[in-house]
Amino acid sequence: WVIRHQLEAEKGKSWGASRWLLAVPVILLIALIHGAIWLYETKIDGPVNEKIPEEMPEEKAPSPTPEQIRQEKIDTLLEMAEKQFGKNRLTIPKGNNAYETYQQVLVIDPGNVPAVRGIERIANQYLIWAKSAIARADFSDAVKYADRSLNVNPWHPDVMQVFEAVVAAYIRQGTSELEKGNLQESLAYHEKIRELVRLYGLKDQTGDWEAFDRAVTDEKRKAEEKVTAEKRIAADIDALLKIAEDQFNKNYLTSPIGDNAYETCQKIFALAPDNQKAKDVVTRIADRYL
Repeated sequence: WVIRHQLEAEKGKSWGASRWLLAVPVILLIALIHGAIWLYETKIDGPVNEKIPEEMPEEKAPSPTPEQIRQEKIDTLLEMAEKQFGKNRLTIPKGNNAYETYQQVLVIDPGNVPAVRGIERIANQYLIWAKSAIARADFSDAVKYADRSLNVNPWHPDVMQVFEAVVAAYIRQGTSELEKGNLQESLAYHEKIRELVRLYGLKDQTGDWEAFDRAVTDEKRKAEEKVTAEKRIAADIDALLKIAEDQFNKNYLTSPIGDNAYETCQKIFALAPDNQKAKDVVTRIADRYL
């Protein structure tokens, strides 16, 4: 009995050890499952069952103040005016030029320094172009640019100097034409000067304009007197030719004295030595005697 009891005891120990051996893999499997779950939860950045907080709405930027809106408008206009100036759109085309854009700035902000200086730049640029035109003797362009400068800045101190320089050039050219006997060309310069004086209130600083005006006026008077005299002579010749024709038809060829076609033709030659109609009458008188 003792031996049997020992055998059963040994058998129980063996069974207990076997049970522990069978339990080890199960424990390892459970540990692996728990480890995998832990890794998964770590990978998704938070526990599986944790509630993800809702995103907070973005804060809206505060609305710009009226002053900010006003300043932004001014800055935009000043930038636009600068680009227009760079493209030489100073006062034209209408609706797309630097001068009008600067004026818009001054409506928003009277006395705006960049706008005031921009307008001064426009006036100065026109004067630069005007002086350049004078240098190349393009006086029409010089007047055009000086006039635009005056419209932009009526108080610019150098504008009148441009007009005076143009007048001086016209006087020189007009005097030269007058000396050549080209009265009409000289009168054209005279008229241009009169227009400049009238439009811009120019003063005769040197007396040259007065002297030129007097010379042109005298020559014009002489020319008009000459035309009047020529018209009178032409009328006299026409009247004498009618008399000569009437005398010829009456056969008053060389007599009676004081009333014949030949003497009448001589009067015509005194007025116009080369008058062809009078020559024809004389030829016909000679043929009649043949």
